[in-house]
Amino acid sequence: MKNNYRNAINNTSKQLGIFLHDAVNTVTSVLRMFVLAKLKCAFKSNNYYRYKTNNCCTILANGPSLKTAFELGEVMLDDNDVFCVNMFVEADEFWILKPKFYCLVDGEYFCPTMEHTKHQVEFLRTALNKVDWDMFLYISASWTKGGVLDGLNNLHIEVIDWNTNTFDSFKCIRHFVYRHGLGMPRCQTVTNFALTAAIKMNYSEVYLYGADHSWTRDLTVNNENIVCYGDRHVYAKQLKKIELDYSIATVLRDFANMFESHWIINEFAKSMNVKIHNCTKGSFVDAYDRKY
Repeated sequence: MKNNYRNAINNTSKQLGIFLHDAVNTVTSVLRMFVLAKLKCAFKSNNYYRYKTNNCCTILANGPSLKTAFELGEVMLDDNDVFCVNMFVEADEFWILKPKFYCLVDGEYFCPTMEHTKHQVEFLRTALNKVDWDMFLYISASWTKGGVLDGLNNLHIEVIDWNTNTFDSFKCIRHFVYRHGLGMPRCQTVTNFALTAAIKMNYSEVYLYGADHSWTRDLTVNNENIVCYGDRHVYAKQLKKIELDYSIATVLRDFANMFESHWIINEFAKSMNVKIHNCTKGSFVDAYDRKY
C-alpha cells in the first residue's frame, strides 16, 4: 500500500513538474514571439509552399557522412527539391546539384565577429553571386542586412525570411504557432531550420542526409580545463579542433536541447502528415525513422 501511495505521489509530482515547465515556457515563448516575430513574415510564410516544385525534398546537412554518401551514390535525389545549408558552397556537389533552397540561420553569417567567419562570409557571398540558376536563400527574419547580404546582388537568388524565434509550449499551442509561421522549434543547428521549413512547405516526404550530429565523439577537455570539440564537415579536408568558452555541462546541455528539438520537429511533422526519413548512416539523431 505504501508503495502505491509513493508511486502515485511520484507520478503526480512528475506530471505537475511537466505542466509547470510547459506553462513557464509558454509565457517566455509568447513574450519572445511578440518581440521577435514579424507578422508580415508569418503571413508570407503561408505561401512559401508555392516555391516547391515536387512533393518530396532532400535536405543535405554538412556532416562528414555526406561525403561518403555522395561517393557511394546513396543520396536520393531523383526529382526532389534540394535544400543545403551553411558552407555547402565549398563542396563540389553544390555546383553539380544546383540546390533550390539554401538555408542560413547562424548570426555569424550576418554579423561576423571572428576572423575565420569573416573569411567564410566573404567566400560565401562571392560564391552565391556566381550562382546561375534560380535559388531561394532562406534566412532568419532577425537578420535582414549585413554580412553575406551586403554585396549580394545576384538576380537568380531571392532572399526569403522566416520567423525563427524559439517557441516551446504545450504541444497544441506550439503546433499552432509553427503552422502559422510565428515561431519554430529551437534552431540550434541550421538542419533544424531546414527541416521545419520543409514541413511548413508541406512536402510529403523529407530525406535527410549528413545529419551525423556526432560531436560527442571528438569532445574533450584539455589540461587547462578548456572544452574542445572536433569540427567535421563534408567539405572539410581534416578534423578541426575548436576551443569553446563554455563548461562541459553547458555544452552537453546544449547538445541535449538540440536532440530534444528533433523530437519536437518530428511531432510537428506528424501533425502535418509529413514523413521524415533519416538517411544518415551513423547518425546520433534518434527522432526519425531510418532509411538507407
